[in-house]
Amino acid sequence: MIIIEIFYSKNCPYCPAAKRMVYEVVDSLKENVIINEIDVETRTEQERAQLYHLQGVPTIAINGTVVFVGLPPSKRAIASAIRRFTDGEPIFV
Repeated sequence: MIIIEIFYSKNCPYCPAAKRMVYEVVDSLKENVIINEIDVETRTEQERAQLYHLQGVPTIAINGTVVFVGLPPSKRAIASAIRRFTDGEPIFV
């Protein structure tokens, strides 16, 4: 199972595009994936974000490893990162 966490802010101009890209990639894959959207502006979610030492939003973590900070370069890059985790090999993009 793969768990993707998308850390976002409601005021971020890039966050909607990052979320959309992740959902589109996950929909096209045949992997068992859970997506959690984490609004860093809420108190409880700020604590979660601090565990990752977030530098900005959007930030995407896969299975507890931050793989993208900022808007991912492409859907292909997201798919590649997810596939690396299905092989048990984390990748930093």
